[in-house]
Amino acid sequence: GAPAGQILAEKHFEGDAERRTIEGHRRGVPVRAHFERTTQKVGKHTSVREQVALHAGGDGEIPRGLSVRRDTVGRSLTRLVSGQDEDIGDAGFDGFVELAQLDEYVCAALSQHARELLVELLRGGGELRDGVLTLEEEAGMEHGGAWLEQQIELFAQLGAELSVLPSTLHRRLAQNAVAD
Repeated sequence: GAPAGQILAEKHFEGDAERRTIEGHRRGVPVRAHFERTTQKVGKHTSVREQVALHAGGDGEIPRGLSVRRDTVGRSLTRLVSGQDEDIGDAGFDGFVELAQLDEYVCAALSQHARELLVELLRGGGELRDGVLTLEEEAGMEHGGAWLEQQIELFAQLGAELSVLPSTLHRRLAQNAVAD
């Protein structure tokens, strides 16, 4: 196996689409970046579409019940009927996100620093669903190697911050109670 901090690279080519996946562990968190370039010819014109998908978590250390996405007016109206949004007592965070479930593991995961990083992810179009961080977007010239490295590090940092094990649950709850 590879050292815990090493990112492994693998490259795939299929038809007219170029696909690359980079996966491994960073900060003890499983991370994966998938890049896909599709070329389509129509007459004399060729169009190129590039897409990047980043994922972190999914190993059970980020609580599976933890799902957070950016709040919208439509979701707010739906929740008036369903009542499926939890508040954690941080007005800025609560007003910006939709939090589907609140249990002791979710409370332990959502430290002040984790909430700040989550808001940054959500502002960039990402989400956290069932313990997996995800960001999918169209790629362009600004999405080079440095951007990808920065995003992988952000995902790993956030994944590590959100990770809660049974052995760390009580300590994390106590730390959050003191810090918040």
